[in-house]
Amino acid sequence: MDKTLYVVSGYMRTGTTMMMKALEAGGLDAYYTNKELRELSPTDFHPYDFPRQYEGRLIKCMGGALVSAAVMPYGMRVVFMMRDPREIEDSYEKMFGKGIYLDNYHRDMLYIIDRLNNRRDVKSLTVLEYKDVVSKPLHSFKRIKDEGWDISCIEAACIPKQELYRSRL
Repeated sequence: MDKTLYVVSGYMRTGTTMMMKALEAGGLDAYYTNKELRELSPTDFHPYDFPRQYEGRLIKCMGGALVSAAVMPYGMRVVFMMRDPREIEDSYEKMFGKGIYLDNYHRDMLYIIDRLNNRRDVKSLTVLEYKDVVSKPLHSFKRIKDEGWDISCIEAACIPKQELYRSRL
């Protein structure tokens, strides 16, 4: 049995939940609690006592938390979602009714990507733009599959919907 940890990461409002649902539709076993998506935090990662319920499964862990996670004993594959920060700001305001300003978004995301690239337990890191996943889903999921993810690209590609692309610039 493959015990690799499969992770969707990124910043809020970048399509991480959509990606989780797509990868689950593509055949991966996603970790949920109480039928809700469970986003993991650094305290969920213990280097010598890694919870077995995550082994070989798909989880969601936002970027900053993933960087500080302990080394995973069986390694991990990561899909990291990106989005235009102006779209994130607009989406956030529509969702939560208050503003957020991401002046350092690109710098911060590049830092996280660099840190993930330098982790010895990251078997693959696929960075995807939200707009590309929505406009070319099959191409996006083929990229993920080419990085070693055992998914059905066709099934996964049915989840992203162009008409749900809100806050588009």
